[in-house]
Amino acid sequence: MAGKGSFGSLWRAGASLSALTLVSRVLGLLREMTKAAFLGTSPLADAFGIAFMIPNLFRRLFAENSISVAFIPAFRALLEEDGNKAESLRRAARFVGAVFTVVSFLTALIVGIGIIAAPLIVPFFYDRTQTVTLTEMTLLTRIMFPYLLVISIAAFFQGILNTLKIFAPSGFTPILFNIIVIGGTYLLSPHTANPARAMAIGVIVGGCVQALFQLPFVLRQGWRIAPCSLRAAFANPGVRIVLARIAPTIVGMAAYQLNDLVSTALAGNAGPGIVASLQYSLRLQELMLGVFAVSIGTVILPDLSGMAQREEWGGFNDMLAHSIRIIALITIPVTFFSLVTGREIITFIYRGGGFGDRSVSLTLRVFLCHISGLFFIAANRIIAPA
Repeated sequence: MAGKGSFGSLWRAGASLSALTLVSRVLGLLREMTKAAFLGTSPLADAFGIAFMIPNLFRRLFAENSISVAFIPAFRALLEEDGNKAESLRRAARFVGAVFTVVSFLTALIVGIGIIAAPLIVPFFYDRTQTVTLTEMTLLTRIMFPYLLVISIAAFFQGILNTLKIFAPSGFTPILFNIIVIGGTYLLSPHTANPARAMAIGVIVGGCVQALFQLPFVLRQGWRIAPCSLRAAFANPGVRIVLARIAPTIVGMAAYQLNDLVSTALAGNAGPGIVASLQYSLRLQELMLGVFAVSIGTVILPDLSGMAQREEWGGFNDMLAHSIRIIALITIPVTFFSLVTGREIITFIYRGGGFGDRSVSLTLRVFLCHISGLFFIAANRIIAPA
């Protein structure tokens, strides 16, 4: 059974990570406010939103969720093996190198295909008669698709650190990302054809910084990232376990992401500004989700993995149930408050620049639907990995 000490540790670690995540989400909101000021709900805002959504979709499915969720239990099992400790560490080191090789290879392959196929992909998400917008969308997609590679490597580093119960570096990297995107938009906009391209460049630079910032912390723990041949990587027993676990993890996470994908495709053909309004609304929802659900889910995953490995199902169930009660205690009141004050929230945060009354009304209609599902989406962020 999980004792009071476990729950106290959960609260402390969750509070620390939530503080970093709160700063990150506030900066993410500032990033969206910057986008609103420069692009509003114009076709250019739609172009950037869809171009960023495509690699971001793969990130959420394969990097942020699946790599971390499938990697952490396998890595932890190797670290907790009984017997020769030195040999266990050597196997863990080979496993880390093999996973890094597979992650780098597969994401680089997807990035290459995405860049080449961008002109064929983007018309599925926007009105095909808007050729100027589609041309810009294709260029922005090609600029930002490599983000998938660097953020997948960042997620891999995060998996190593979180297994070792080191959460601060990976909690801090989104702060750096948002600062870089915001700063890049203001600094580069005068020197690029439009602000959307400046933001796209900021996304790539920010993703690289997210990976590079975590690397010294990984090296400091004694883990050298040594790539191996593809044959050796795919033959590694631990990698086979990770690949076997990724599929059900993707199924668990895919419903929400698929809903986002279909919503964007429908919105892109419903008129200019609709996609942008979806993105602004989702940013508000993600602010609330990130501070609590993502932080708690990140903190409990290593402990849940350890309990599952030891078959301590009583403690596993107690920690999971306790986490869901925390989520309910927070998200249900926030949902009712947001339903009542949605227009005021959107006006206060986004109004100004290119974001006028029409933009407020478009975003409000979407936000009222998004916020109604807050508790269920937050609970899924914990239940699916478990």
